[in-house]
Amino acid sequence: MPITHFPALLLFAALVSTVFGVISKDTPRERALYAAKSFALFVGIAVALGWIMYFVP
Repeated sequence: MPITHFPALLLFAALVSTVFGVISKDTPRERALYAAKSFALFVGIAVALGWIMYFVP
């Protein structure tokens, strides 16, 4: 079964934000917060851009 766009977006955002959190912060708490913030921004911006492009012919 092929993966659709939104689950692929969630998987990509989860993997990339995890790597960003691990390589950019020092303490485990800072890593978790940064990864969560990055994940939310990835998904939020992608959904917002998707809706913007929906209305652009």
